[in-house]
Amino acid sequence: MLTYFFLLGFISPGVRGFLFSHFDQITHRPLYLTHTTHTSNLCRGTQMDVVFLLDSSGSEGSSNFHDQLGFVQSFVREFDIGPSNVQVSVVTFSTSVVENFNLKRYHSKSDLLRAIGSVQYLGGNTHTDEAIQFVTQHSFTTLAGDRPKAPDVLIVMTDGKSHSTSDTKHAADSAHRAGIKCFAIGIGSGVSTTELENIASDHHHVFRVSSFSVLSRIQSDLAAKTCQGVTSHPVLTTETPLSTGNNVCLNGASNCAAYGRSACTAYVAWAREMCSLFCGYCTACSMRPVDVVFLLDSSSSEGRTNFHKLLTFVQTFVQKFSIGPSDMQVSVVTFSTTVVENFNLKASTSKAAVLRAIDQIQYLSRTPDIGNAIRFVYQHSFSSSSGDRFDAPNVMILITDGHSISRSPSSTLQAAGLAHQAGIHSFVIGVGGRVLGLELRGIASDPQYVFQTSTFDELSRLQTTLSTTTCEGEIHVTHT
Repeated sequence: MLTYFFLLGFISPGVRGFLFSHFDQITHRPLYLTHTTHTSNLCRGTQMDVVFLLDSSGSEGSSNFHDQLGFVQSFVREFDIGPSNVQVSVVTFSTSVVENFNLKRYHSKSDLLRAIGSVQYLGGNTHTDEAIQFVTQHSFTTLAGDRPKAPDVLIVMTDGKSHSTSDTKHAADSAHRAGIKCFAIGIGSGVSTTELENIASDHHHVFRVSSFSVLSRIQSDLAAKTCQGVTSHPVLTTETPLSTGNNVCLNGASNCAAYGRSACTAYVAWAREMCSLFCGYCTACSMRPVDVVFLLDSSSSEGRTNFHKLLTFVQTFVQKFSIGPSDMQVSVVTFSTTVVENFNLKASTSKAAVLRAIDQIQYLSRTPDIGNAIRFVYQHSFSSSSGDRFDAPNVMILITDGHSISRSPSSTLQAAGLAHQAGIHSFVIGVGGRVLGLELRGIASDPQYVFQTSTFDELSRLQTTLSTTTCEGEIHVTHT
């Protein structure tokens, strides 16, 4: 199934008209429809599944957000709505993602227009990467109403740059690998041309306009461009296999595009084996096993509530991956004055088993001894008796809100050095203002493996970056 992806960016309130002196005219590099096509004639009888992904962050404001809703309503009026025609879903995003209604929810135009008018403004930050990931994995599925023979159209509207250009590019790359055709439309000076081009399939699919006031001018041409794309015959391109070291990921079947992208989620086990490249299942972690030990600070400075936020963070990380003896294995070790191995690597028989085990972990309290905890991990956690696999890279992820009370200042760094020598790839997340940057950098294997957040509530912002770096960084087997 051929999928189309539009990104529309809007200028922030009060910022307009200074990209170019003549920028009140719509600019498009290099393709722009200067003619108006009557959309209803062009698209008559066409099936499409359309998801609007609307920025609802604080920079946009309630007034501009409602302008977006008006734009969506005007777009909808151009088409015949129903289970045999065009279906529409609206997803909003800021720091979180909200599916307001899915593709199968409304089958009449009047009901759909009322539902769009009732969508609520969120406020918050601009997590475009997580929003694209949500739509790719959830919105275009049979469960949400996606039809195998209907082209998928994703229209993303945002007022500026995402919170992480690299994470957004990674999410867009996954969408590209899943067969999603991406268009990017930026409005105003707050958008990044680089980010638009990262999201778009190529630079020919990047559009820009100057402000909200000229948004209506692209209404008919955008709809016409949508129709022109879905009514033409799809071009099936040859996909380039992905490789990680000696591992190569490619499609086992030669006609994955003919099955459509809905097969990727309706028949996951088959898709992973036969259409892994087409469906976007080709990641470094899906192509090789990885052994991951979470080393969690459970000291009194953290408190029970924040400790449970740590556990939630670990569970969210685990949800992203295939877990098992042939995939990723996970262990969780907690520490304060003492060290507790809650479960080892060989307990990773399934994702469900790991998630249940994390739920059972108890808070310890008392003072943190990070050096002692690191020594435990490299001496015991990454051993064959605990389930460590000789052909799997070893990854330790330490999360702490303070500095160690080891017997000497160098004790923690000495333990970290021995872990590095043992071939363990050490990631460190410091939370709050009590952590010591020098100690974090000394524990980590590489400066890019150090992360910091102000509070435990902000940990979620690191999810995509951490999982991407863990899987696609230069980690390799270096057992000694």
